[in-house]
Amino acid sequence: MGFNDGTTQGFVVNSDSPIKDLVLQNEKKRLKISGLDSSNDVSEGNFWANARISADNTAVRKDILGCEELKLMFCYRTNDCCNSCCSTKCDSWLG
Repeated sequence: MGFNDGTTQGFVVNSDSPIKDLVLQNEKKRLKISGLDSSNDVSEGNFWANARISADNTAVRKDILGCEELKLMFCYRTNDCCNSCCSTKCDSWLG
C-alpha cells in the first residue's frame, strides 16, 4: 500500500497546472509534495489557480471496475504523508 516502490508512481505536476514549481518525491514510502506555499487559496473564485498534480507518467493501469469504494488519504502540509489506496472492499486494486 502507498508508495512502497520508492518512486512517485508517475505523479507529476499536471501540464495545465498554473503553478509549475512544485517538487514531487518519494520520501519514506510516501509522496511528498513541496512548493505548495503559493497554492493555498481554494475559494470559489480562485480554485483553478492552484497547483494540480496527476499520474500522467504512470505505466500502471489498474482495473478498478467493480470497486465499491476508492479512498485517497493524505495529511495536508506535513512532512509525512500523501498516500493513496483502494479500500479493503477492492483489494485487487492494490496489486
